[in-house]
Amino acid sequence: MKENFQDFLRKTLDENDWSYKQLAELIGVTQGAVGTWIRGTSQPDPKQVRALAELANVDPVELFVMLEYLPETAKEKTPMRPIEARILRMLQPLDELILDAIAIQIKTVLIPLFEKLKAKVNESEKDSKRIQN
Repeated sequence: MKENFQDFLRKTLDENDWSYKQLAELIGVTQGAVGTWIRGTSQPDPKQVRALAELANVDPVELFVMLEYLPETAKEKTPMRPIEARILRMLQPLDELILDAIAIQIKTVLIPLFEKLKAKVNESEKDSKRIQN
């Protein structure tokens, strides 16, 4: 069964013998905020997710997927294409978290859409050539 964020948080607290207050201090939030995350009535913002991932020594993408900030496919590790690298270089001044999110969206959404569009165009061109002949 897939672990949800609340279970992950409880497990992290138990494994590290942390109280809500201790975790809150480490992340820079209130004890009440940690309580709402565990109850599932609110979610941490991306900066807090990154801090939690670092404390728990897990890939932040795993937590973003648990929280449904990112699709399940974001966990797939695929090599970066030249266009992705170029786009990321242009966006260097942006916050690291924003860059991570953009890279994941490029890999999981934009590139597959572009490939589908390209396939449709190729198919259409083939159809046009067949009609002309």
